[in-house]
Order: sequence, then structure tokens, then C-alpha cells
Amino acid sequence: MAFFLSLKWKALLLSSVALVVVTGALVTINYIELRNQFEQRRAESQNQYARQVQGLLEQSSKQLRQWSTIIASLLRTHVDSIDPNQKQMIATFEHLAAVLELDLGMESIALVSSSNHFLAMHGLEPGSSTWTTLAQVSRQVATTESPASLLDCSETCLQYAIVPILGVGGTLVLGLSLADIVLDFQQVSGTDLGLLVEQTRKTSKNGDDERWLQQWGVKIAALSNMRTNIEILRIATRENTLSDSAKQSVYININNREFEVRLFPLVGFGEWTDAYLVIVADVSDAMVKIRSALQRNITLGTIGLILSELLLLAILWAPMSRLRRAAANLPWLADGAFSKVREAITATRQTQFFRDEVSVLNDTAIALSLQLEVLNDEAVERTRDLSKRMTEITQQRNFVNHILETAQTIILTQDRFNNILRINPYGLMITGYSLAELKERPFITLLSYKESADNIQEKLSELVSGMREHVEMECDLYCHDRSIRNVIWYHSRLKNQIDDDPIILSVGMDITARKNAELRLAWLADHDPLTGLYNRRRFEHELKEAIATAKRYRHSGALLFLDVDQFKYINDTSGHGAGDRLLQRLGELFPSILREVDVIGRLGGDEFAVILTQATSEEAVQVTRKNSC
Repeated sequence: MAFFLSLKWKALLLSSVALVVVTGALVTINYIELRNQFEQRRAESQNQYARQVQGLLEQSSKQLRQWSTIIASLLRTHVDSIDPNQKQMIATFEHLAAVLELDLGMESIALVSSSNHFLAMHGLEPGSSTWTTLAQVSRQVATTESPASLLDCSETCLQYAIVPILGVGGTLVLGLSLADIVLDFQQVSGTDLGLLVEQTRKTSKNGDDERWLQQWGVKIAALSNMRTNIEILRIATRENTLSDSAKQSVYININNREFEVRLFPLVGFGEWTDAYLVIVADVSDAMVKIRSALQRNITLGTIGLILSELLLLAILWAPMSRLRRAAANLPWLADGAFSKVREAITATRQTQFFRDEVSVLNDTAIALSLQLEVLNDEAVERTRDLSKRMTEITQQRNFVNHILETAQTIILTQDRFNNILRINPYGLMITGYSLAELKERPFITLLSYKESADNIQEKLSELVSGMREHVEMECDLYCHDRSIRNVIWYHSRLKNQIDDDPIILSVGMDITARKNAELRLAWLADHDPLTGLYNRRRFEHELKEAIATAKRYRHSGALLFLDVDQFKYINDTSGHGAGDRLLQRLGELFPSILREVDVIGRLGGDEFAVILTQATSEEAVQVTRKNSC
């Protein structure tokens, strides 16, 4: 049994679902838009920071190369180019090294001879990976006499400039710390920055392991606000890979504060190592504002939803109650209590001030009750007439069924496409098919055509279109057992049918026995029933035709008369049955020893005659001798 639910509750439920979906979609879209705007602004500022830091690094590299060129020029001016004195150049270098370290903040300074030996150096450890790398680059610079730049973060992250000392030989190496550049930019921008250097193995100097981020395989070369930010980076390494952090921002929640971590690859570090600029930003306040906006939108949407539902319920309550009372009155119409329905509806109409759809429904119910009351009286009278008519129809139907069951003719009906719809039992018996095999089968497929199928189909089409009322034709019926019956068909177009769907009534009479009898009589008129040869009448007719043909075309022929010797003796001694069998044997033998064009006939008793057409006398004698044998 279906559960009853009022229309007002259905409308309330559906409107609630629609409003919830719409409100949820708007809130979600608003939240996503806020997040996208926030992330877009953050991405723009971070990209700007990354470009600025990259620019500072490039500017630092350019300035470092300029300083190196200036220092190399000073060294060359203090040394005799014709007879260079390495001690003098080293003394000048040591004097300048103090100025470079104190005033310019150089971390590493080295003087390399023309034979690629380090004459003097500050801030470098002989045998270290940095020392080896600088030796290779110095050899290349001395050979090409072109300055070169190098970023090396194998131990500490330094930016090197290697320039040749022209005219004297050797190279000058200056190294400046990148960490100072990054930290100076942090003080100006107010954003926590850091420099991460990727390394294949952990290289810790002086046991400083806390700068190593194992999951990412990087070392922290520089980082502002080290105590807080290094913990944030360690959490980021546990939750995200290095490549993911370089593609998009990573959000870390620590101590009820939310931080954004983003890595930017830095260029210019060569093939030995990769470096990343890391930006750590506290976005807690911004995220709180976004969540507050989300909660505010949800609250406003919920309040709007509740107010809308209350307003809708107030609008629907009274009309739905009146509609339910009107619906309660309608079942009385089925019971015939028409006046009771009108009284109940009239009583409710007196309390209404405005008309609406329920008022229209009540007016319609009153009009319907009046019409139904009239129809009910007429239906009682018609029921009596209908009962009488149904009795007559039943009798007519029984009469038709009796005819179909007992008639010894084929009776079937066809649709406008000549498909069989129904066939009587006699038709099923004659054809040998079942009703399932014949139903919906084209009628024309049952016929063995004596005339073209197109001609038959054309006549049936004219019958369907109304050009004819009746069609009579003689067509053979092809039965299920492959036998053929001669049938005369009478096709009629049924009347009182729908014009666009006429039905054809086909009645077929089996005349196979009559046809066979006619053929037998026609055959007996020309043939001897015992031997199957031509009888005297037909033989005389053939003889006249042969004589006329011989005269017309002037050729010869022959006429032979034959009889059976002692035939009477055979009948007397062996009986007439033996004589008849002898005559039958002769009737079978003559055609085999004569030509096909020759005519053979039995004139009576044991007398036979043969007409040899277009035969000479010699041929006639030969045939006579053959027959006499």
C-alpha cells in the first residue's frame, strides 16, 4: 500500500531540496572563488619574490665579476709584466684580501698561479670538493682568458667569480655568500625566505645536522626565523615530495597556525647541484577570514532557506486543506450520491472570499455531478438495451463460429498487407499448416502460380484500395506436404472496417477432385484404357492429319496394321486376364521400338495400327519385320 503524503509536504520537500542545492552551490562557488583569489594573489606575490631574488643573485654575480676584474687589474699594475714576481703579487693580494673580507664581505678569496697552483687563499680548505671545482674552472679561465662565474653549495652556498690576471698569468677567485643576499631581501620584504641546496649525500660540517632535510635530500643554506621555519619545513618534507612542493603551495598547520610553503627553483647553479628558494608565509589570518566568510554564507543561506519554507508552507496550507476536503467529496459520485456532493460543496463555498483553483475544482465537481446524474439515468436504460444487443451479438458470433468450424471450404482473413490473420479448421487441414505457422504470413506465399505473382498482388491491392469489391481467381494451393490442390478463390473486401486498415475475406473451394476427373475423362476420350495407346477415334484423326501433311509437303509415309496371332487361343486357355496383360505389354513395347514421331493406336481387340510419318517403303518393311519378330 502506497504511503500518503500531502501535496504541501511534497512541494515543501522538493523546494527544500532545490533551495539546499542552490544555496550549497552558491556557498561552494563563493568559497572556491575566495580560495582561488587568495591563492592567485599569493602566487603572484611569491613569483614576484622569486623573480626579485633571482635578479639579486644575477646582479650580485655581475657585481662580483666587476670587483674581481678591478682587483685583477690592481694586481697586474703592481707586478712587472716582463719579470713577474710572485712574492710581490702575493703581498699585494694579502693586502687587498683584508679589505675584501672586511669591507665587501667576501667569504672566499684565492690567488692561482699560471701553473694552476693556489698561491694564496682565504676561506678555502685544500682538498675539499669546492677547492677541486675551483681548480678546474681556474685552469679553463687561464686557458681561455675569459672570466667565469660559479655557484657552489657543496658545503656553504657561495657565488664565485674567476677572472684571469692578464699579462701576468694566473687567476683571481672571489666568493660571496648567497645566504647574506637572501637574508637581506627578507629584511626588506618582510617575508620569511630560505635557500635550499639539493645534494646527493649529506655533507655536514662541524656536525651541523639540523640543517639537513633527509626526505627532500636538501641542505638549508640560509633560512630566516630558523627556529620556527625549520620545524615547518620538516613537517612539509613528511607530507609532500620535493617536486610537489615546487609545483604548488603546501599548507602546514602547526600550533593552531597555518603556514604556506612554496619552493622556486633557482637558475645558474650549474651541473653540480640544484638550489631552491623557499618562501614560508603565515596565512592564518587570511584563512580565518575565508572560513568566516564561508560560515557567514552558510548561516545566511540556512536562514533564507527556513524563511522561504515557512512562507511556502503558509501559502499552501489553506488551499491544500480545501483541496483535500474537495477530494473527500468526489468518491460520493461513484456511489451515486450526487445531491450529497452538491450540498457539501455549496456549504464550503459560502465561507470563501476569493476564488482560486480549488473553487474552479468545486464548480467543476458540481457540473460533473449534474451530468453524471443524467448519464446515470440514461445508462440504466441503455444497460437494458445493451443486454439485449449483447444476446443478439452472442448468437451471431456463435452462428459465425459454427460456420467456420463446419464449412468444407477454406475461409481466411487478411490485413491490408495481405498477411493472414485467421483461418478456419478446414483450411488448416487442407494446407497442413498450424495457425502459428500461417499467422502473419503473406497469403501469396501459399499459392503455386499459374499466372504471374505481380498480377495476383495487383488484384489484391485493388481490392484493398477499394477499386474492387470482389476478386475471383483460380490459383493452386501449395500445401505443407508439398502437394498441390486446385482451388477457386473468392476475395471480398469486408465492409464496416476502418478505412486505413481494410480486411480481406478470402474463401477457397477445393476443386482438385473435379479437375482430376475432367483430366481423366479428356484422356479417356483419346486413349485406350487398357494399353494407354490412342483409340480408334483419335487414331483416325491422326491419320487424316498425317495424310494432309504428306500431301502438303509431298513426302511419303506408311500405314501398318498389326494383330496378335492365336490371341483367341490365349484367352481361351489362360483367361482374359492373361490376354489383357499381353495387350498391356504390347502397349509398353511398341513405343520403345518405334520413333517418337510415329503414331500408335489400338483399333480394337488384338488389332493395332502404326502411322510412319516421312518413311519410305523400305523403312516400312524394316519396321514390319521388327514388329513381327
